[in-house]
Amino acid sequence: MKQSEKLWIQNLARINLGKALSPSHAHQMIHFSVSVFLEELCNLLMKYVQYFNELIEATKPNDILHIFQTSQPRPGLIILKGGDKMIVSLEGKTVRVRTVQVHLSSERNYQSYDFEPRQNDHHSVFWRCVNDGQLVNPELVAQNYLSSFLVSGCGTIPQTLRLVVATHP
Repeated sequence: MKQSEKLWIQNLARINLGKALSPSHAHQMIHFSVSVFLEELCNLLMKYVQYFNELIEATKPNDILHIFQTSQPRPGLIILKGGDKMIVSLEGKTVRVRTVQVHLSSERNYQSYDFEPRQNDHHSVFWRCVNDGQLVNPELVAQNYLSSFLVSGCGTIPQTLRLVVATHP
């Protein structure tokens, strides 16, 4: 059983036993849920990228993905595909996924996704995509929102209007 499932079942047992949820416990549940969600998503993406690379490396070695874990101040990971970059990071209690295309002196921003925890009437934590309101879990995020990057990089992701020009001294 995944850690997120255990947390959900523990909350149901707490309700069944008639134990009240203190505000500090509710805050701890959200904080723990955020950590678990990010950890599960990053672990899935690392496994998916590794297996994807194994399947294509003999035929298309230039399409290999590179993945790096990040830590403080923003835990998460970065996936590189050529000049394209996907950044999965934690910002507060939001798991944010940004995609950027890096050129010599500029970056083009592409659609980003934000995933946030919410609590229902029983104080169980569920996750929602801020962009479209869909309920999600780490597996759905990886497969439904992020998988096109593995194949096409930024090629199939809508570009945002903001163009950031880097200046070098």
